[in-house]
Amino acid sequence: TLDSSGNGNHLSMIGFSGVLDPSTAPIEGATGTGVHFDGTDDEFNSTDFPSTVASDTAGSISIWGRIDSDSGNREHVFAVARDADATATYLHVSWDMVSGRKRLNVELTADGTGQWRWIGSNDSLLGHVGRWLHVVISHNGTTPTIYMDGVVHTGSFVVSTDKTKWFKAVAADATSDADIMSIGSLPSNGSASAFFAGSLDDIRVYSDALSANEALGLYNLHRNEPIGSGTDPGAANLVGHWKLDKGDTRSIEFDGDDDSVNIRADSS
Repeated sequence: TLDSSGNGNHLSMIGFSGVLDPSTAPIEGATGTGVHFDGTDDEFNSTDFPSTVASDTAGSISIWGRIDSDSGNREHVFAVARDADATATYLHVSWDMVSGRKRLNVELTADGTGQWRWIGSNDSLLGHVGRWLHVVISHNGTTPTIYMDGVVHTGSFVVSTDKTKWFKAVAADATSDADIMSIGSLPSNGSASAFFAGSLDDIRVYSDALSANEALGLYNLHRNEPIGSGTDPGAANLVGHWKLDKGDTRSIEFDGDDDSVNIRADSS
């Protein structure tokens, strides 16, 4: 899956059956087409991305997602995490659909110590099941602000040891630092868990904090009926942009007998 930001953080597909399987073929997205995740083993990942954000003390994550159902599970959508061993180092975004919660969860933990954790109000995701929603996590170097569908989302910090921490804290400063970025799961100790069941589209990471107007602008970019005006943040500070559109995501099945791909330089 191509990184449209120009930084070369292309994603590897894991678990998908490929475009021959209608359940994982590109589907109608919030913008263009999106990708459906089966909640069992589907994920995208990049081992290059953590180094791209290793110096970032501020930034933003923008995600379009659609939750399949009220599964009763906690499902991870985006994570920069440590996969080399079981040390808990990660910055992740998840839908927590466990009974009594049904809320967005954003959390940063380094070397097993929780630095901050923000949760949305209970049952706030129930009205979004089966439809597209837009989430922005914007960190200004002091504290994160969470937006949903263009407006500040109601929630609270249940861990606030150090809310100034951002990607640098997990990708560079941790003793056991993050070594992978995953979309659709939470990696740890060489495997993945808490897979997402639903659809994702147009995932972006910025190296600066998006303002309220820019979060609204991103939401309005892909809505037929915009709310307010908002400001398009543009591409100046994009460090990762995965459109997840048809044509950006490709897979090849090998039969184990005589299939191969050869790549050679263009002599022209």
